[in-house]
Amino acid sequence: CSLDDLKQRMQFHLSLGSCKEIFDVMTRVTKNIDEGRIKMKPQCPLVTDFGMKEKAIKALMCYNQVWLRLGLYIVFGGDSFLSDSEVNSDQEMAFLKMVINKQFFSHDGLAKAYAYNKMVEGLYRPGYYEALGAVILKRILLLVLVIDRAKSQSCLSLKYGIDGIDGGSPLMFS
Repeated sequence: CSLDDLKQRMQFHLSLGSCKEIFDVMTRVTKNIDEGRIKMKPQCPLVTDFGMKEKAIKALMCYNQVWLRLGLYIVFGGDSFLSDSEVNSDQEMAFLKMVINKQFFSHDGLAKAYAYNKMVEGLYRPGYYEALGAVILKRILLLVLVIDRAKSQSCLSLKYGIDGIDGGSPLMFS
C-alpha cells in the first residue's frame, strides 16, 4: 500500500500526533532495517520453518481480535477487517490466522522478483529470504506500534466494554 493510504487509515483511528510519531519511528526503523543494522538472520527459521511460523502466528493471535483487526486494517487496508461480526467466533479466528499467514509472512512482489522460474513456486534466487525477512520485520514492528498507540488512545467505542483503566476499550491481549 502507499504511504498516503496508510496515513489516511491511521488518521481515522489515531490522533494526528500519534500518526506523526508512528511515521517518525517507522522511518528510522525502516532505515535501520534497510541498512542492515536491524535484521533477521539469513535463512531465518521464521521465513523457512513451518513450525516456527505457526508459533509466530499464535503469538500474534494473542492480541485481542478487536485490536488485531484494527492493526491489520491500518497496515494492509481492506474493509473486511472492520466488520461488526462476532469478535470471538471460530470463523473470525480462522480468517485472522489466514490473513496473517498469507499477507504477513509472504510478499508476492518479492516472490516474483526473486523467482528462478515463474512457473515453479517456491524456487527463489539468493537474497529472497533476507529480503522477505526484512519485510516481515517491518510489518511486525509497524503492527505492534500501531496497536500500542491505538490502545493507549482508547480509540474504540464503549460498546466493546470497560477494562477499568482507560474507560472503554477491550484488553490488549485475550
